[in-house]
Amino acid sequence: MTLLHKTYGKGRVRVMRVHRDGDRHAVRELTVTAMLTGAFDRTFTAADNSATVSTDTIKNVVYIVARESPALSTEAFCRAVAQRLLDSYPQMETATVTGHETRWNRLAVDGAAHPHAFTLDGNGQPFARVVLSRDGATVESGLSGFTFLKSTESGWANYVKDPYTTIPETHDRIAATSMEASWAW
Repeated sequence: MTLLHKTYGKGRVRVMRVHRDGDRHAVRELTVTAMLTGAFDRTFTAADNSATVSTDTIKNVVYIVARESPALSTEAFCRAVAQRLLDSYPQMETATVTGHETRWNRLAVDGAAHPHAFTLDGNGQPFARVVLSRDGATVESGLSGFTFLKSTESGWANYVKDPYTTIPETHDRIAATSMEASWAW
């Protein structure tokens, strides 16, 4: 049997940054996934892990980059993690690092924004994905899980109708959906 493609990595690495300005704090949280390709065939075909970096080590690289670079944007942070992995391990060919941001909104107490209490903003999750190889990089940013509803003026008409179509055209309906939008830099 031939091994056609191999990828492994570490997911759900949470990074929380708290910027303290006296009593007022600002928080930023990312959940990072780092997926790697490279010369790891023997890991999967011969139980030889001699070229494979442990997933715990990958997690530690994420934390080290976070500690060294507290002010980076999500895109720059993902790029820095990918670069550190490629610089540290010559057997790696590509590092794909994705950071999903968990957004926190300042909690209102007695009508005023609390200086250091937050609630989760659950609609949509900003993300950045960097694919870095030894030949170059691609950077993508976006928003996933953005959910919205429109209570009127959402028609569904002029679509393909064939023997499998059962729904009639309408020019006014309720529409709700969740979407992901992304763009390349």
